[in-house]
This record gives sequence, structure tokens and C-alpha cells, in this order.
Amino acid sequence: MTHKEIARKLGISQFAVWTYQERLLEKFGAGSRAELIFATSGGAPAERGGAGAE
Repeated sequence: MTHKEIARKLGISQFAVWTYQERLLEKFGAGSRAELIFATSGGAPAERGGAGAE
């Protein structure tokens, strides 16, 4: 979902969505929405430069 879609569903501004997302990314040590979802669903954020990185 885009920030615009989320904002519309929640009745808040797109900026508020962005702000909340940034705070959650920082809190959970995630670098992307995908990492945030993984971290909040019982996993842990992937290490930077993980498998296959050289």
C-alpha cells in the first residue's frame, strides 16, 4: 500500500503515515518495510550484506 492509501484508510495525512513508518523502522532496526514486517511478525531484521553479499 502507498502512504496515500494508508492515510486515506486511517483518516490521517500522508506525512503522518511517513512519520509513523520512520519511527517504527528506527525502533525495530529495520531498513525497509519488508524488514519491518518480518521484525514485527516474530523474526529479526536481516543483517546488511547478508547471504550472497561480497
